[in-house]
Amino acid sequence: MRAVIRGLALALLCGTAQAEALRACNPGPPPSLRQQDRLLQLSQLIQQDLEARGARLAVVARAGTDLRRFGVDYSHAGLALRHNPQGPWAVRQLYYDCEARQSALFDQGLTGFLLGSEGADQGRLLVLLLPAEAEGLLEQAALDRERALALMGPQYVANAHPDDALRQNCNQWLAELLAEAWGAAGRPEPTPRERAQAWLRDQGHAVQPVQLSTGLWFVAAAFVPWLSQQGHPPEDRAALQLRTTLPRDLHALLQRQHPQLQRVEWCHVQSRAIRRENGAPLGEGCLTQAGDRVMALDAATPGD
Repeated sequence: MRAVIRGLALALLCGTAQAEALRACNPGPPPSLRQQDRLLQLSQLIQQDLEARGARLAVVARAGTDLRRFGVDYSHAGLALRHNPQGPWAVRQLYYDCEARQSALFDQGLTGFLLGSEGADQGRLLVLLLPAEAEGLLEQAALDRERALALMGPQYVANAHPDDALRQNCNQWLAELLAEAWGAAGRPEPTPRERAQAWLRDQGHAVQPVQLSTGLWFVAAAFVPWLSQQGHPPEDRAALQLRTTLPRDLHALLQRQHPQLQRVEWCHVQSRAIRRENGAPLGEGCLTQAGDRVMALDAATPGD
């Protein structure tokens, strides 16, 4: 039971200050040289695919922890920007700084982003591609650091409720950035976050609740600095439900706003990578179906 609670809590963390330890504030063993080499190759394949499509940005999401028992495929989303000042296709994201115990913006190379996946030998990446006009507006907002920083909540809480004006998680920051780019900026509300949240509500945006199997999760939240029960309605707790923004909610928002949205999913298992476009979600083991592209990840670096 404790492992289940800890797994959900760590997944909702979204990000940490250390690139090699994005899943938690207590990093595990680093990946081997072979594993790092394969993830570097995978990153290059993804970047080449984005370049070939003429994309300027992509919403990307990874599975930092396996949460399929909760019906959740991906836990952490960011924005891969072709013209990111920190390097081509670096991912701009909100993360939790474990030392400072607060949130901050972090630009991370795509390979590092992949290193935060559920396992060095297996992982998945969701890539969502927007039509040109929406892409251009979002790129302007994302690369304007002042606009991006203005949407940061004063307190990082990994399980923050979407309507919480004080607390915020990584995926909610991205949802509010989408709102800022696509129409919230001209609203009458006094702060950027209030404008963004009002715009999202006006668009009919609502998150899908996570159904918990035990109320012990709420007990655990009292002892973890980046979790909180505050801001959540008592009826959700009574129903063992947690409402917080996850990548699936971002996907639904993007699909509703832009039906032309392209969905590309990548999966890697040891020495092979699979790319699937606009098909059924890739399941466990990266099992292929007709239309998938399978690529080899050569272990050029010896040793484990």
